[in-house]
Amino acid sequence: KRRFKLSDFRLFYVDEDNDHIPIDHNLEFVDAVK
Repeated sequence: KRRFKLSDFRLFYVDEDNDHIPIDHNLEFVDAVK
């Protein structure tokens, strides 16, 4: 899964085969685990 951190410090876990990645200008990539 991929871990993403927004400016509000919320963590979003998205499957690598899932297109539901949050689109945000403040989206900061934390780390990706496959």
